[in-house]
Amino acid sequence: CSLFFLFFSIIFITCFYFTTFIEKSPAKAELFRQADRKRKSSGFFMAFIKQSKKIGREII
Repeated sequence: CSLFFLFFSIIFITCFYFTTFIEKSPAKAELFRQADRKRKSSGFFMAFIKQSKKIGREII
C-alpha cells in the first residue's frame, strides 16, 4: 500500500515538474498553451488521479 503511494507521488511530482519545465521554456510554453486550449490540463489530471486510484485498488 505504502509502495503504491510512493510510486504515485513520484509520477505526480514528475508530471508537475515536467509541466513547469515546459512553461519556463518560451517556445514549448506556446505549444503547451495551444494543447491546453484543446483539452484542459485540469481534466487530464482528474482522469489521471481516477485511473491511478483504480490501479491502486488492483495492487492493494
